[in-house]
Amino acid sequence: MSRSSFITVSIAALLLAVTLSSCSSRKPLIGVTPGYSSSSDDDNVGYVYNGTARLLGTYIETVIRAGGVPVILPAVRDSLSCADILSRLDGMMISGGEDLDPAYYGESIIEGARVGVNAQRDTVDMLYARTAVAMKKPIFAICRGFQLLNVALGGSLYQDLPTQIPDNVGHSQREPGNVGTHKITIEKGSTLRKVLKADTLWVNSYHHQGVKDLAKGVKVTARTDDGLIEGYEGKNIYAVQFHPEKAIDLGEMTLLPYVEDFVSKCR
Repeated sequence: MSRSSFITVSIAALLLAVTLSSCSSRKPLIGVTPGYSSSSDDDNVGYVYNGTARLLGTYIETVIRAGGVPVILPAVRDSLSCADILSRLDGMMISGGEDLDPAYYGESIIEGARVGVNAQRDTVDMLYARTAVAMKKPIFAICRGFQLLNVALGGSLYQDLPTQIPDNVGHSQREPGNVGTHKITIEKGSTLRKVLKADTLWVNSYHHQGVKDLAKGVKVTARTDDGLIEGYEGKNIYAVQFHPEKAIDLGEMTLLPYVEDFVSKCR
């Protein structure tokens, strides 16, 4: 081998080593489900959704603060496309938003309940949730995501807490996201308790639906004083009814270590 060839091969080997090193230490890519705005156009053009995908910056900033790289997930129409996208990512966050259609857990909307659904988003989010579970991808689910993932795993929901549990502790606050308006009790042995080093916590609350029958394969990590489930965990699953990203965005960092633990799981 000539000297020039040897130098060329050596440089190539060095570049490969640097590339492999950077890959092994890169930040995890976290796909985040967005919401979808209404569209004034005809929605019969063959797309899964004909509106605009939108994601609050609070989710993006929280993933970044926790050590990950956020990737906004596109609308997909089949499980193969969904699996192809998720195969390139290290984990997924299911964001908050509208109510889940009760049809997904075998119910019709009950009389008196205020239930507002987004059928297109339900379709896409459910596809991502079920595919991510099948692929054993780490998942962090928040509020709507917490509820949807429970249903994807076989559980059910309260459609409207004021209607079905009228004496609840109050789950729809008007205060800003860095203010906790009700207490949760955290279960012994849970990752939530281990990471936060607390057995109780005051959290924010912006929901009127909630987990009723918990899915098999996950366990409760937190409840409110009215008995409502506020957190559950499973293998590769972190799920909370409250909004860590709202609190973190306003400078309340108590819940950041839990998101960091999720991102660490994605490495």
